[in-house]
Amino acid sequence: MDGEIDIRRYMRVFWRRKWIIGGSVICLVCVTFLLTQRMPKIYRTSSKVLIKQPPTVVQGTRIIEEATSIDTYLEILKSRDMMEFIVGKLKENGSTLPIIDMDDPASEILSRIGVTSVRAANMIVITVRCESPEGAMILANTVSDCFSEQSANLAKAKIKETKSFIEDQLPISEKRLEECERALEEFKRRHHLLSETGGGLLQQQIAELENQENAVVIEMRMNEEALRSLETELERQNQELTASLTSIQNVSISELRDELMELNRERMLYLQAGLTTDNSRILDLGKRIESTRKEIEKRVTGRKGDELLMLDPLDMVSDLSKKIVHTRLHILDLRAKLDAIDDLLGEYRDELEKYPEKEYELAGLKRAYEFNEGVYNMLLQRYEEAKLAEVSEVGDVMVIERARLPVRPISPDMRRNILFALVFGIGLGVAGAVFAEYIDTSIKESSDIERWFSIPVIGVVPTYTGGLIYDEVKEQSILEVYKRIRTNLKFVRSGDKTPRTVMVTSATQEEGKTTISANLATVLAGGGSEVLLVESDLRRPSLSKLFGVNRKPGLSDYLIDEAQLEDVLRCTDVKGLHLLPSGSTPVSPPELLDSARMRELIQKLSTTYDMVFFDSPPILPCTDGLIIASMLDGVILVVQTKGPRRELIASAQSALLAVDAKILGCILNRGSREDYYGLYHYYYGYR
Repeated sequence: MDGEIDIRRYMRVFWRRKWIIGGSVICLVCVTFLLTQRMPKIYRTSSKVLIKQPPTVVQGTRIIEEATSIDTYLEILKSRDMMEFIVGKLKENGSTLPIIDMDDPASEILSRIGVTSVRAANMIVITVRCESPEGAMILANTVSDCFSEQSANLAKAKIKETKSFIEDQLPISEKRLEECERALEEFKRRHHLLSETGGGLLQQQIAELENQENAVVIEMRMNEEALRSLETELERQNQELTASLTSIQNVSISELRDELMELNRERMLYLQAGLTTDNSRILDLGKRIESTRKEIEKRVTGRKGDELLMLDPLDMVSDLSKKIVHTRLHILDLRAKLDAIDDLLGEYRDELEKYPEKEYELAGLKRAYEFNEGVYNMLLQRYEEAKLAEVSEVGDVMVIERARLPVRPISPDMRRNILFALVFGIGLGVAGAVFAEYIDTSIKESSDIERWFSIPVIGVVPTYTGGLIYDEVKEQSILEVYKRIRTNLKFVRSGDKTPRTVMVTSATQEEGKTTISANLATVLAGGGSEVLLVESDLRRPSLSKLFGVNRKPGLSDYLIDEAQLEDVLRCTDVKGLHLLPSGSTPVSPPELLDSARMRELIQKLSTTYDMVFFDSPPILPCTDGLIIASMLDGVILVVQTKGPRRELIASAQSALLAVDAKILGCILNRGSREDYYGLYHYYYGYR
């Protein structure tokens, strides 16, 4: 119940301060509308690119290619070099976008671009914001095109490195082949040809092993060249990380390396002995070689992963580090294979030394020729492959959805801004209403009187612009208000008796005490009581004017013994109601009021009339009211809503209690309709 009452009270507060809430909402909505109209419109569009990630293919102990992390592509796309490349492309295409003419167009473009990855689909979504729809579309498509072009350029750069290495090796290999061919021809002219008996098969096996050795050496050189390129790039990204990757071997990895070399040697021996690749022994050795290689990769990669965690594991650096580790591991495999071939070659050459000297020399020349011929043919093949790859390389990035012309701007959002202003305006208005209620210490409702001053409220008078009321008044509700106050007065006690002399006053002026006292006396007289209304405000009298009677002679004339009581009493148009006007204005009202003749008059009137009401001056401006209050049975305090502050009412209450005045109750003037009906609904239910 208390919570419900508090909620209703707050609702009444908000209703009283509705102009603050409404004004706050209207002002904020209007300002938001005008600002939103003036804000530049922002358009957004997006394009999509597909990252063609090649799978990791393993053949024997060789890693063919490893997929690059999609986070690496995101970092490349957001890099400063990419932004400058986009600016250059826009200028090259003759674009008229205003962003090109700014002081730092690369930074401006970067601030307008958003990139997100769809990892499940290997896609990157490029979102661009711009002040014009055409600019947004052009910029988004330019970014995706430049990203694809740069990807192709990077891939071609790698191919060019390989092609340049082969171009350097081709003349050297060709020269060696020519020298070997001349030496073999010259030897054949000087000696008889060696028949394919005895050491022929052994020579053929040695030649095959030397060709394999040559292929391994070439591949190892290419991987070493690639390793140097990767390390150079890594050093540019992170010098400290490069230093931390200079060594990848420890004791356990060395043992695995020796095991891998022994397995490769054993496999080569079986193949040289004539076993096919689908033989169970060859297949079993292949599985063991693959298992050993994976174990080496696991240990090497795991150890480097821990080191990267201690550093700053940026995506590009991490990706380069993984490639370096795998390249080193591949070189390690090639060296193991090369050692196994060297061991077999040593055994075959030892056996070949047992053959005649000329046959041995011819076999050596023939092996050298076949070896250099194999190297030259392999370099030619790789060179042709590199040229074809350079022409056909399109990169790993492909544009799959181009940006479209946006139809509507994404900002400013008028509906969202107006809704935000409405909500914020209500909140600000509510806060303003609560603050205004806090600093406004006037009385707003009847519960304030009881809460702050512990004075019972015997009536709430709504706002009424008329004067005196009679039974035939058209505004019956106002008449009913005073009748209810009359009923409440019957239950009010002053000590052990019913009060018969009552002063109606207020804390300050202009609170409606005179009108209320006149109407209250009128209603009591209408109920059959003999009522006297005394105009005891000698300074600013207004009752005589309200009733339309002459105020002279009156109370002051009687107190100075210039008139008799019969001469100062007036009859009114209301049956049973008499009026004692104020009389002539005295020099010192307090001296007249605080006299023995005044006390005798009050005593005499209380025995003559059923009820005597004194319309006195306000309590705080002068002491007249306090003097009168100390002589009467009780005081009714009139308080106007939104009138004097609580502090003034408290001062008036303290002053009345200081002279032992009995405060019978309070009448709230100009109360709200809700307060009026709520109070009397309570009285009706209680009675």
